[in-house]
Amino acid sequence: MRNSHIYSLLFSGVFFLTIATGIMAQQSFQTYYESIETTQENKLAESFSSYKVFSLDFSQINKYVKERYADNLIFLNLNINNVYEWQLTLEPNDMRSIGYKSVITTDNGEIEQKLQAVNTYKGFLNSNENDIVRLTIEDNNINGYIIENGEMHYIEQLKNFISDARPSQLIMYSPDDVIKKESFSCGVIEIENQKNNINNNLSKQSTSLCAGDSVIQVEIVLI
Repeated sequence: MRNSHIYSLLFSGVFFLTIATGIMAQQSFQTYYESIETTQENKLAESFSSYKVFSLDFSQINKYVKERYADNLIFLNLNINNVYEWQLTLEPNDMRSIGYKSVITTDNGEIEQKLQAVNTYKGFLNSNENDIVRLTIEDNNINGYIIENGEMHYIEQLKNFISDARPSQLIMYSPDDVIKKESFSCGVIEIENQKNNINNNLSKQSTSLCAGDSVIQVEIVLI
């Protein structure tokens, strides 16, 4: 019994040492709120009562998390305008079904392609496992949601709502900020309606479609 207690203490010590070491080694990404043009503000006002706009270097963040794939956990700081000071603890979250294959159909038959690296991540915020984080991180996109103290923050590219927005610009909003829910549905919101059906839908796609961006995108946003 005494040995079991010692082993338990040792395991707990190693776990917390891993967390502490990761937190000390994590990289920080700082950004600030941005103003947008009046025409863009008017456009957003049709759909949101409140929102924040800021920019991030997607490729830099993607490079950082990909380099830490081999780690059990990925740690990074995200500071938005010194208002949201988030310590993210992430791990890759492969949402593809077991046995999934990427196949293209050619004149010579079907060719199985190498699967792309996982771009979806799950985790928590500020060492609190009740504050959930679900993000897609790619070279040209970041989207998902973060829950802090029960408040949900959706994050997606501004160009989803304003066509002439810069690719690096993001919009952050809460569900209560949405005015015209029927006029649009972001990828994260659609996820909630598709979770129970997505695997069936994937199995019905043709092999040529399974190799296309549309199906890959479905998998990317399923968090």
